[in-house]
Amino acid sequence: MSNVLIDGFNGVASGRTAGSGNEEVALDIEMTVSMAPGLSRVLVYEASPSATMANVDDMLNRMATDNLAKQLTCSWGTDIDTTSQQIFQEFAAQGQSFFVAAGDNGAFGSFVDQPADDPYLTVVGGTTLTTSSSHSWLSETTWSGSGGGISSIYPLPDWQQGINMTANHGSAAMRNVPDVAMVADNAWDIADGGQSFAVVGTSIATPLWAAFTACVNQQAAASGKPPVGFLNPALYAIGKGASYTACFHDITTGDNTSTNNPDLFFAVAGYDLCTGWGTPDGGTALMNALLAPATEPLLVMPPLGVYAQGPVGGPFSVTNRTYTLTNAGTASLNWSLSNTSAWLQVSPSSGTLAPGGPASTVTVTLNSAANNLLIFSDTATLAFKNINDGVAQDRQFALLVGNGGFETGDFTNWNFSGDTNNIVDSVDATDLYGGPFVPGVNDSLFVHSGSYGLCLGQYGSLGSLSQTLPTAAAQHYLLSFWLDNPTNSPGGVVEFAASWNGAQVFREPNSGVFAWTNIQITVSATGTSTPLEFMFRNDPGAFGLDDISVQPLSTSPPAPSFKAVTQANGMISLTWTTVPGLAYQVQYTGELSPTGWNNLGSPLTATGSTLSVSYSATVAPQRFYRILVP
Repeated sequence: MSNVLIDGFNGVASGRTAGSGNEEVALDIEMTVSMAPGLSRVLVYEASPSATMANVDDMLNRMATDNLAKQLTCSWGTDIDTTSQQIFQEFAAQGQSFFVAAGDNGAFGSFVDQPADDPYLTVVGGTTLTTSSSHSWLSETTWSGSGGGISSIYPLPDWQQGINMTANHGSAAMRNVPDVAMVADNAWDIADGGQSFAVVGTSIATPLWAAFTACVNQQAAASGKPPVGFLNPALYAIGKGASYTACFHDITTGDNTSTNNPDLFFAVAGYDLCTGWGTPDGGTALMNALLAPATEPLLVMPPLGVYAQGPVGGPFSVTNRTYTLTNAGTASLNWSLSNTSAWLQVSPSSGTLAPGGPASTVTVTLNSAANNLLIFSDTATLAFKNINDGVAQDRQFALLVGNGGFETGDFTNWNFSGDTNNIVDSVDATDLYGGPFVPGVNDSLFVHSGSYGLCLGQYGSLGSLSQTLPTAAAQHYLLSFWLDNPTNSPGGVVEFAASWNGAQVFREPNSGVFAWTNIQITVSATGTSTPLEFMFRNDPGAFGLDDISVQPLSTSPPAPSFKAVTQANGMISLTWTTVPGLAYQVQYTGELSPTGWNNLGSPLTATGSTLSVSYSATVAPQRFYRILVP
């Protein structure tokens, strides 16, 4: 065994190796060597028990850059960010299999604890195993603590599509967990200087799956084949195929319901959210199936897309992905690649592959349009299609520009002034990562989408959040953001405002409780650099702010039109249609000539669908009025 210490950690905490997690670490190691006694080495990557997210990312990155272990196992829960997600994809790209415990508290409710729903990890649930007196397998049922649930963040991966989710209460739109299972009940662990423990948990099952995969990779090496790598596409292909019952023990009894989730979930035939596809059959069928050629002749590698992030204008963390397409069939095939994203470029987009012939290389690149995006987030799906049989294989590409959703888990690209620790995590509802930011209020209420959102509870003064954007003079933009105020704050000062180029375009003063609301405002730039700023104060509650975007409008906003013109008591009143956030200038003239128009007052900024003003009608015997957008 070799210890790999990260960021200066000395390997000792709380007076003993691994601190309070010594029993957990010993369990993980003992399970791996029990399943795969021929392992050449066990690498234990360690950071401080009080590690920050940066330390976690450093540890994950070291696993990837070392690329020594082709099987990785993690029994810990931890926050992740966009850097973590990129590293998970790197594992998949270079043939490393990463297994994560599904959790030990039964079915998840609204949120799955990180990182157990990430689509580039294989999530492992648990079973209770019954054996004969000679230790032969007799039966398995769902271990009641086996974690299972539906991601609130990640859409349904292509390999999880095509499963009937009716009986298992899963989702046909979002990622479901777990993927597979292994025994998680009544294991024996020796730790803390030789003490013995009877233990339960998916921390037993997860290293067992990593060790099983080590045995698969040992056979792959003996056959001259590469490591099996990211297993989910193959596991689900087997689960949906004719060899399923020969490869897996399908766990059809038991449940992982809990007091908080009494209806979720129950084991059913086939895939379910208790044990996934089930446990390995114990023989060689699953091992051979994982090493067997794919039934679909069009092979597209690697089995992942791109998660790119960066500031406005770039540079981005990932700029391209290269795919290798091969034909494993016996007949020539034609393929095509669909791309509907304006910020991606693919080359080539179609071709022909001869059976056993040379591979085709496809490059997918962020194009110049990505550099011209302002605060922005989008997900594109590229489909590699075998035209002969109609089978399509999807790859998802995510682009985050300017950190408008705060998915980095910090204020990257923003200037922030105010109370600290305002980044909150959607899964903090479980209190696994600390108490709520606002006592008695679920942190998830401050996250509109994704993993993170802002909890803006500045007390006693205004806080601010700003970012300066490169703009084009006279260009119109759509500013959009989501805002909520989930807490009562009687008698307190509550104020939220947004400004564009120093001018206030939105204000929410003294508001009560309100749910997530999408604010959309049309703004225009006067120069090549425009500051966007949010100001906030909430005594003693907090606003939630998330999913900020600023995008150029391809067309000019609609021209204003008069809705009403009335005259009474010596005043004339004008009402016209508006676009929120746009400034409007009222002009007048005494004669209808092209050059005779004069501004009447200063420009007025709309906050709704109409504006109304009144002026004295006695200053001139005759006037004509018009409305312009400056």
